[in-house]
Amino acid sequence: MGLTDDTLLKQLSESDNFKIWNTGSICHLFIASSGFNGINVRNKALENLNRYYKWCEENTDKIAIPINQLQKYIIYIQNNTTKHHNKDNIIKYLEMMES
Repeated sequence: MGLTDDTLLKQLSESDNFKIWNTGSICHLFIASSGFNGINVRNKALENLNRYYKWCEENTDKIAIPINQLQKYIIYIQNNTTKHHNKDNIIKYLEMMES
């Protein structure tokens, strides 16, 4: 939440080394794909999540979270958004994603 929307978008445009991603990387991507940092960041993050999911299907021994859980989160993210820069809303959004 400390990065500007533009900085985050730039970083998301450069991040595709999936083999070094960990649960922290994925959690940051969940926040970015929520809409908290705007629609452009959301779209890029969701694109990266979908690419990561495809990578996980081919590299099952190297994934950061179980693929079925990742799929559940992606479906939630595709169907839900949060308000731009609304900290209260992002907390509720992430709590609902976990339920």
